[in-house]
Amino acid sequence: MDTISPQEKTKRRIIFFVVILIIAVVIFLVIVAPKKGDESTDTPDNQNNTVIDDGNNKNSNDSKSDKNSKDNKSDKNNTTDKNSNDSKNDKSNNNTNDNNKKDENNDNNTSAQKDDSSISSYSFVTDSMEVGEESIRKFNIEKISNVERQSYYEISFSLKEIDSYMCTDKDADGDCKPIKDQLKALVNVSPYVSATYKASLGAIEVKIEDVMRDNSGIMHQESRSINKKGIYRIYRSVTGRQDEEVYDVGVSSQSEFYLESKKEKDGEWMVCLYIKYPSSSTTTAENLGNTDFSKNAQDIKGGTKVNNAKIDGYSWTVVGGVYKFIWQVSAEGENPIPSVSAKLDNDKNVSISFESLTRDALCSSKVYFTDTMALECIKDGDASSYTFTGTSGYEFKLSASLSPNQVVLELKKAD
Repeated sequence: MDTISPQEKTKRRIIFFVVILIIAVVIFLVIVAPKKGDESTDTPDNQNNTVIDDGNNKNSNDSKSDKNSKDNKSDKNNTTDKNSNDSKNDKSNNNTNDNNKKDENNDNNTSAQKDDSSISSYSFVTDSMEVGEESIRKFNIEKISNVERQSYYEISFSLKEIDSYMCTDKDADGDCKPIKDQLKALVNVSPYVSATYKASLGAIEVKIEDVMRDNSGIMHQESRSINKKGIYRIYRSVTGRQDEEVYDVGVSSQSEFYLESKKEKDGEWMVCLYIKYPSSSTTTAENLGNTDFSKNAQDIKGGTKVNNAKIDGYSWTVVGGVYKFIWQVSAEGENPIPSVSAKLDNDKNVSISFESLTRDALCSSKVYFTDTMALECIKDGDASSYTFTGTSGYEFKLSASLSPNQVVLELKKAD
């Protein structure tokens, strides 16, 4: 066997290491170098923007400019597309809003049609109508609501039964059996309410019987304004009965109406007055006369005997130290208020004069307000003269209102 000399061994080791090195270089060139080249090619644009312009980078800048121009065009296109989309969205929103408005209008029309259809079978009247019956029951007026409908106006009276009866006949168990039997028989019977058109008042008079308390918020001789298509106001009148409430609904002319009572549940009722809008209507009921208290003479020009001017009744109240006296009046023609004047006689008594009347239903009466204040009347032919005695130091205000038709005198101590 041949023996390899040390020199030969050293040579072979060098060749071996050279071959290994060549293989390593080849592997580097084939595998590693291309990856680095790819990384250089993928350098981000923002790094290119850091190149310093020394005059030799014109093409580079032009290239960047071209690129920026393309980017700007791209941005512009994006903006255009966005604006286009926004415009489409706006148009879509507008269409949606328009559709919503159409839906809302359709809802309103449907509601109006529903309002009209709900009363289409009712037999409206022009004179009077009533519902329910008087009984041992007592009610509170909880509220009065009013709403404008398409072809009519609705006024609703909410009534609630209260326990107010006295037990006079107890059974063996101590119960008011006869009363309970009566109440049981009346559970589906409406409270008694009537509605009557009063030409002299220019109003539909609504009477509600068996009332213990009125929680509507409308005080006696006060009103709630409506002023819708010839429906003027709801006025709470003064009555001579403790268990009766009277409301006058002012209208511009005689109109059709219908009275309905609906049971909400046991002991609770909703009485509704539906009034068709008068054929001849004005927007508001005119208030006449004065608005301020004074001791100066005051007057209102209106109808006379020629116009069949009348005084049909009266009422009065005292609220907060102010005495309010109301004459219910009527007259034919455009102004249903009779001519009237007021003055202070010798700084002692306030006197009222109706110069020409066909009839005065009040003048034969004497009305006492207090022990020292009273109202007296003297009739002289067609004229009626009223004197408020015991009013020294008082100032007054003379006014009138339409539907219901009233002459109003207010008195209070001068400041």
